Amino acid sequence: MNNLDFPLIWSYNYIMMNEREIKTWIEEASSEFYWNFRDDLDDLSAELMKEELDKLESRMFFIIKNSFGA
Repeated sequence: MNNLDFPLIWSYNYIMMNEREIKTWIEEASSEFYWNFRDDLDDLSAELMKEELDKLESRMFFIIKNSFGA
């Protein structure tokens, strides 16, 4: 058996898995929101919306992560 087959710290890997899942969940929701409006926006407006959504993703990740106790 290779040492890399099993994580050294189980709880740490469990927490990291949850954080990845939370991040993916938020990114998918943000992307869906973006594409619902993107075609109706000019390029500048779309870029501004993307910047704001990136900020919102960070805030939502913090809120949801702490809510789940990850």
